[in-house]
Amino acid sequence: MEVFTNNRNSRKYQIGYALSGGFIKGFAHLGVMQALLEHDIKPEIISGVSAGALAGVFYADGNEPHKVLDYFSGHKFQDLTKLVIPKKGLFDLCEFIDFLRTNVKAKNLEDLQLPLIITATDLDHGRMVHFHRGSIAERVAASCCMPVMFAPVNIDGTNYVDGGLMMNLPVSTLRRVCNKVVAVNVSPIMAQDYKMNIVSIAMRSFHFMFRA
Repeated sequence: MEVFTNNRNSRKYQIGYALSGGFIKGFAHLGVMQALLEHDIKPEIISGVSAGALAGVFYADGNEPHKVLDYFSGHKFQDLTKLVIPKKGLFDLCEFIDFLRTNVKAKNLEDLQLPLIITATDLDHGRMVHFHRGSIAERVAASCCMPVMFAPVNIDGTNYVDGGLMMNLPVSTLRRVCNKVVAVNVSPIMAQDYKMNIVSIAMRSFHFMFRA
C-alpha cells in the first residue's frame, strides 16, 4: 500500500533520479550525481530511500554532490548516533536528526530547491509512505532507520523505519511524473565473504531482504 501526503507532483518532469538504499555505500550516489552533473544531466525531482534520501536531500538543498562530503568530514558513526539500552534498537538517531537540522538549509521538504520524495516504512500499519511535505530531518532519519540497529523514528504518533524494507529502489514513485528516470542502485549482489559478527550478519540479512 502506498500513502501519499499530498498531490504536489501532478506535472511532468523531464528527468528524475531514483536513489536506492545502501547504508554507507550510499555515498556512491554523490559520485554518480556528480558525473551526471558534469555531463549537464540534472534532475528536476528526486526520489530517495534510506541512504538515497540522505544523498538526495543535500543535492535538493542546492549543494554540488562533491561538496556534500564536506558535511560529513571528521564525523564518525558514533558522532551521529547514540548507543542506548536495547529496547527499541541498539542506537538512537537523535544526534543524526540534529546533524540534519544543522546542515540542511531548508527545514521542510516543500522548501527544498528541488522536489524530493522520501520513502519510509510505516511500522505500525505495515505500509509504505512517500513523504512530500513536512520536517526534513525526521523524515530522512525515518527512511534511514534500519530496524533493530536503530530505534524507530516517531512522527506524529506513528513509528517509521527504513523505507528499503518495502521499496529499496524508488522508481515507481517517479514513473507517472517523469519522462525519464535515472535509477541508481548502490546495493548490488554482495560478495560471498563477510565477517561472522552480529553487525555484519544483520547487515547482510537486511541487504538480502531489501534486494528481494
